[in-house]
Amino acid sequence: MNVLELNKKYLSRHYPALIRAFESTLEDEYTYTREITRSGELNLRIEINQNSYYLHSRYNARHEAKKWVESIGSEIDDIDNVLLVGIGLGYYLEELLSVTKARYIFVYEPSVLVFKEWLNERAIEKTLSDPRIRLFAVGESEFLPLQLANDISEQMIGTFRKVSPPIYERLFPEISEQFNTKMKDTIIQQISNMQTREFNQETWLENSLFNLPYLINNSSILALKDKWKDQNIKAIIVGSGPSLSQDLHYLSELKEKCLIIAAGSSIQAMEHLGVYPHFVVSMDGTKANHHVFKNVDVSRVPLVFCPSIYYEILEGHKNSLYYGKFQSDIITKYLYESQENEIPSFISTATVTGTGIQIAAFMGIKDIYLMGQDLSYPNNQFYAPGVVHISEEIQDLHIAHSEKWVKNVDGGLNRTKGSMEVLLKDIEILVKIMELQGVKIINTSKGGAVIEGTEWASMDKIAPSLLEYPSIDFEISKQIPAKTPETKDKQVKEVSTKLKKVSGETKKLELKIKKLTEVIKKLEYALSESSFNKTTERLVEIDKLWKNITQNDVFNVFYQYSLAHYINIYMRHVPEIVEAEDIFKKGRLITTHLGVLVKRMRDFSPSLISILEKATERLKALT
Repeated sequence: MNVLELNKKYLSRHYPALIRAFESTLEDEYTYTREITRSGELNLRIEINQNSYYLHSRYNARHEAKKWVESIGSEIDDIDNVLLVGIGLGYYLEELLSVTKARYIFVYEPSVLVFKEWLNERAIEKTLSDPRIRLFAVGESEFLPLQLANDISEQMIGTFRKVSPPIYERLFPEISEQFNTKMKDTIIQQISNMQTREFNQETWLENSLFNLPYLINNSSILALKDKWKDQNIKAIIVGSGPSLSQDLHYLSELKEKCLIIAAGSSIQAMEHLGVYPHFVVSMDGTKANHHVFKNVDVSRVPLVFCPSIYYEILEGHKNSLYYGKFQSDIITKYLYESQENEIPSFISTATVTGTGIQIAAFMGIKDIYLMGQDLSYPNNQFYAPGVVHISEEIQDLHIAHSEKWVKNVDGGLNRTKGSMEVLLKDIEILVKIMELQGVKIINTSKGGAVIEGTEWASMDKIAPSLLEYPSIDFEISKQIPAKTPETKDKQVKEVSTKLKKVSGETKKLELKIKKLTEVIKKLEYALSESSFNKTTERLVEIDKLWKNITQNDVFNVFYQYSLAHYINIYMRHVPEIVEAEDIFKKGRLITTHLGVLVKRMRDFSPSLISILEKATERLKALT
């Protein structure tokens, strides 16, 4: 076998995704010439934007790579996680691996052509078999930096540093800057998500289970799929930002011309001026969301919800109810296994606006307008008039603690804060995803934050042309058939059977978790005695118990749903546990990291059992 064949064979076994990159027909936006350095090494002369660059030194590629790694030595000393952007023809990666003491190495090569030349010319197995390499990605996809930022932030433990050879900073300046931004944004968002999930773990579980009767008694929005496809229909997603007050009057005029969707609390502002949307979307699982709907006439507007919505909202709603679900909703997927395809799934977003956008796109609408989506605090204002579920004192407090600034559509700056930045970035990501699906998002929010990827236009200029469209009846209750009694009965039986099974399995699992807790305590004692035999025995016992627990559906659905934050933290330490050769080190890692997770599971088990019992009673009473 030649070098290329050996390399492809190795990739097929260990990095199959990279084989696809090698076989990709996509070409980089530049040309190159193969040259030889004075030391006899392959080099590439790259032509880009009418400029020539050498990938490596024309004299000695390896020596240059070594000098570069030495120059960044102080930056990567004591760093736990290193991201290398740009491997060259392997030299930069090889030299970095030979020097760094980092626990994990993440590798990204932007150029498919450079990657192919590396495979064609040099053996890769020794380099890529280094166990510290946790991720290797290739290509210039627009979304790759974001995807990698997510993957890296989920795996890394401890300090982080991105490094890139100078030639890559010149060849790919935008990619380098993207990583700096995306890593920061992703880490902020993950921290926010973790804090939210930790705070609401039991509430969200209650919602998903307590809302089961409303899923059985009502229809999903499946019948709306592509309803307005190829009909040049426009949608307006209405937010509750301060700018809404400037454009709200247009909605009553446009109600027969555009599909109008209220995103969460904006229904308060709309009702305040006697304007009603075609439906309101809500998915917030916190009790605060209940206050939104307590302050509106719930008999006037249909509600499209996700199962995570705070359950008391559905109890009090007097108009039609319809639903979809999030792709990440493993509970609904599990309990409605046979009918999963009948419930439309959407990407989980940090803001209900994102859900509204996806529902409009699901209905086949390609032009979506955003109104009142300020995603910041223009003129130090929090909400549009009429939005009253949060007191003015608390609103003022939020604004007073908003010490960051974001560009607005007028060229100025608006106050913002970390949590609001998370919402903005989340919407910007969704806008890019929608663009790939042929959906155009136009932002009409006056004075609001710039939403990257959207076009800004004033509703003052848009409305006259929209008013010329033919009138259409957008009432969704006319488009969605009610469930038959037979379908309801079938779903009641299926879900009841599943709940009964889950309740029984949870009680069995609780006993196994208690047993595992006892064995972990015995392991701690064995470690304190430095007993090799007892430590080994306990580790074998723990491994057997843990495998048994993690192969159970209840763990993979209900514990995973509610304790995802703690499970993810433990999973970050698994590679270190697996690779630990010293039996005592392995034991200490197990007691430290698995011990914390098992304690959380033990504390959670009684709550899960109680919630399941209440959910079963609600199902009997409400169906």
